[in-house]
Amino acid sequence: MKTENLKILIICSLLLSGIALFVSVQNKGVQLGGYTAGHWDSANGYKVDGTTVIDGDGNIDGTITTDTITASGESQLQTVISGGATITLVTSSTDIVLTAAQVCDSSVIAWTPIGAKNMTFPTSALINADCLDADGDTKTFLFRNEAEAASTTTMVAGTDMVLLEPDGQNVVIAGGQSALVTMVRITPEIVLVIVDEMLDAD
Repeated sequence: MKTENLKILIICSLLLSGIALFVSVQNKGVQLGGYTAGHWDSANGYKVDGTTVIDGDGNIDGTITTDTITASGESQLQTVISGGATITLVTSSTDIVLTAAQVCDSSVIAWTPIGAKNMTFPTSALINADCLDADGDTKTFLFRNEAEAASTTTMVAGTDMVLLEPDGQNVVIAGGQSALVTMVRITPEIVLVIVDEMLDAD
């Protein structure tokens, strides 16, 4: 009989300990290393090393630094500034082929061809593997031909790409002119490339 009472006492103690832990977590949140009072509550928000990361209203303070941010569903942003590298390709008297990294990581690509030259885009497979992860994903960059007018750049589609141009334009970009290039993944195999040639305003 004493043994049974002892078992019941142990079980009750364990249950009470679990309830106390649950109440503590509900009231204070999960306490991580370095936690101190005021680091996580409705008034003061959440702080790391004394710096507010999420304020009391649930707003994220400061800058988020990460390679990739994935948000499911709709995202509402007050102001969007698209960043990216500005790269200048080596002046060349031969045709060139862009890499997927150059396309995916850049906002501006500049090139000075010598004479009339071709610039071929990477294959759709390489672009999709680098940055266009899902159907409908889009990547846009500005191309600048920094050569003299006669040194043109003709844009050439990579494998499994469909090259598009607005009515009345073409994919031959004269020296000193620009084009806005937009890539859209349509299927896992096919990417549309829209080349919107732009001329300097009079």
